[in-house]
Amino acid sequence: AFVIECRDTITAAHEAIVAIRGLRDQLDAVVQRSEGGAEQQLEAAAEQVNGPLREVEETLYQTKSKSRQDPLNYPIKLTDKLAGVMSAVNRAEYGPTMGQQQVKDELVAKIEEQLEIYRIRKDTGVADFNALALRLAVPYVK
Repeated sequence: AFVIECRDTITAAHEAIVAIRGLRDQLDAVVQRSEGGAEQQLEAAAEQVNGPLREVEETLYQTKSKSRQDPLNYPIKLTDKLAGVMSAVNRAEYGPTMGQQQVKDELVAKIEEQLEIYRIRKDTGVADFNALALRLAVPYVK
């Protein structure tokens, strides 16, 4: 049950990261299609959505790691920490210790907090951005 809860939480976090990256690409595409004064307005609106979502992504996952040596240079983030605890429990011959349980509970709570921020920003920020793009009559195809 411990490992399954960790796996499900990590999966939810990774799905949110993929969705954040997809949203960022979609927002950038709309901004690139805009013209004139609409471009500055849409850029500002996109940054209001992207800023908090970027913070969520960077809290959940180390975005700066590109090479094999980068984990030495940049600290691990919440999903990697939880994966480490999960791995330690998964290969043990006994159940999780009280310390492992406490660390898991703390990490899951922090991840859930970030996922809630993601949901709120996605729901409100994207709706506001879409309303602005519609009001500015940004072309669908350019």
